[in-house]
Amino acid sequence: MIRRNILLLPLLILLWTSSFGQFIRKTVQHDGETRTYLIHLPSGYNGETNLPLVINLHGFGSNATEQSVYSRFNFLSDVNDFIVVYPEGLVATLPLGTGQHWDAYFGTGVDDLGFIDLMIDLLWNEYSIDLSRVYATGMSNGGYMSFMLACELSDRIAAIGSVTGSMVRDSFTQCDPQRPVPVIQFHGTDDGVVAYDGSDFGYSIPDVMNYWVEQNTCAGDPVITELEDTDPDDNSTVTRTVYSNCEGEVAVDFYRINGGGHTWPGAIIDQPQLGVTNKDISAHTLIWEFFTNYTHPNPREPRIITSLDEAIAKGTAIYPTLASDRLRIHIEQPAVLSIINLKGSTVTQDQLSPGDHSLNIISWPQGAYIVRLIQADGSVFSERIIKI
Repeated sequence: MIRRNILLLPLLILLWTSSFGQFIRKTVQHDGETRTYLIHLPSGYNGETNLPLVINLHGFGSNATEQSVYSRFNFLSDVNDFIVVYPEGLVATLPLGTGQHWDAYFGTGVDDLGFIDLMIDLLWNEYSIDLSRVYATGMSNGGYMSFMLACELSDRIAAIGSVTGSMVRDSFTQCDPQRPVPVIQFHGTDDGVVAYDGSDFGYSIPDVMNYWVEQNTCAGDPVITELEDTDPDDNSTVTRTVYSNCEGEVAVDFYRINGGGHTWPGAIIDQPQLGVTNKDISAHTLIWEFFTNYTHPNPREPRIITSLDEAIAKGTAIYPTLASDRLRIHIEQPAVLSIINLKGSTVTQDQLSPGDHSLNIISWPQGAYIVRLIQADGSVFSERIIKI
């Protein structure tokens, strides 16, 4: 859960710019705080197909940028065509010190759960997201938060992956998933930060795994495999334990890194001060492969987001006003839609029924447009949007 200070700036810039997709920084006001998240769109993204979304959470004292480099998910995003979002935690004081964190039952009073819930809605409103394939993963404190999302947002999160994370004491009684949640976990037996055998701020990893085995009503003995020691110089080996006979056809998959430290298996950046980094496996690849096995059986419907309180009160909403590929419209009554560019030419005209509508605007030229709705009761609603 401690900060990874050895990320040298030249290396960070090199790895950051080596990704083929797009990086977009967003902010939103939530619970009186400015919250930030980075979005990685895969190369070739055009908004025409709904893509999976992976929420990737940094560790304590780290940040979204460092996590994007350390976890190596951007390359996977480009190759496998999914969107990655890296939320950023707020500063707080935990037993290990002061730094950016996730309040995964730690009691710091920060509404990270509400922020991530809102972020999913914001992303769906602006990008083409498959809500049945929303996943969460994280490192250390980000792993703790991934478990919390499995507990509290099981109506949205299809599966989770934790690397060097655990669950805080007493969280088992607070955790209340509404369905079986697939879980994959990676943890080193020599982790000196989030202790494998447990500590004051975390259950032991075997206890956490047993909790999810019971929560998911897994039956029978697990399949235990000693993986090939493909890199004998990394001073570690891997034991995989899989419970696959679980309710809802989910699995609990645990990679124990024998001799491993507080590190991400397969990372290209070694951190000897945090212990051994295993090179026999790559956590990012295994997490994504695990995620691809699962879709959410009944994801919660998203919220139409608008910054216009008056529009919400009238039951009419056009969002976002700054859009790159999709425009969302919500109406409570039939309406005629007209979209007009600044030259006065009508770009689109259509008859809309009550409900939610999504327009693909990725091919529109950049610039300003007027979106006009003439509603069945004779009222007219107009909004100026910017295509970026």
